[in-house]
Amino acid sequence: MTQRTKYDEGSATVLSLGLSAATVVFGGAIVATLHMMSLAQEVQQVANLAALAASDVAMGVAPGIPCRVSRAIVAKNGFELSSCELDGHSARVSVASSQWGVPISRRAHAAPQPSALWGDLTPGQ
Repeated sequence: MTQRTKYDEGSATVLSLGLSAATVVFGGAIVATLHMMSLAQEVQQVANLAALAASDVAMGVAPGIPCRVSRAIVAKNGFELSSCELDGHSARVSVASSQWGVPISRRAHAAPQPSALWGDLTPGQ
């Protein structure tokens, strides 16, 4: 049989506390990463929506001024419109946000596809 010394007492407690702390830290890092991924997806969805709205306004399908409409949509969702560029009926937008000091920026492009419904959408015609 092995004899236990007084220095061995409580070592399992220290080991289990250390493992518990490591598990909590690792779990927190996973939760934070998943949250950031979810936020990035939300920013992308808002960028897509803003680009589609600007394109629709540029085509005359919806009223307003394209980039102002995009800015209002982005602001309503709690983000910032970094840029909005129009080329005919084509719209390119960039939406930004940050969480815990980490910047997140996503871009989107929307333009109508030529079809029988809309006819030739070449600007100036």
